[in-house]
Amino acid sequence: MINYNKLLFAGPFGAGKTTAIRAISNSAPISTGPEGEKTTTTVAMDYSFINMEGTTVHVYGMPGQDRLAFMRGILMEGAIGAILLLDAAQPSLNDDLQSWLKSLAALSPGPPIVIGLPKPNLHPPPSL
Repeated sequence: MINYNKLLFAGPFGAGKTTAIRAISNSAPISTGPEGEKTTTTVAMDYSFINMEGTTVHVYGMPGQDRLAFMRGILMEGAIGAILLLDAAQPSLNDDLQSWLKSLAALSPGPPIVIGLPKPNLHPPPSL
């Protein structure tokens, strides 16, 4: 029997969610970004999967813009956990952290959240 699980990537615009999904997935992610000049914005979600020893993990990327926040609750439903990516090079790092943790907890207080800080080479490391 194959088990199915759902893992989310969350975080603000430009934090690296789509790139992370692309890096860990068994296939190229399906993205719902706009066509044309700006192709790196997630509009509804990114989706891919990872096969690990008989278990398929469905991987979703949440949109980072506030105007698309309604998708977050839909995607959070049934998730086993979330990876919160925050751009370490942004001066708003601490504010982004607080805002996203509150937002995710309000959507679903149960699943564990892991925090990742991409781009640490572009900014001095944050204080723990």
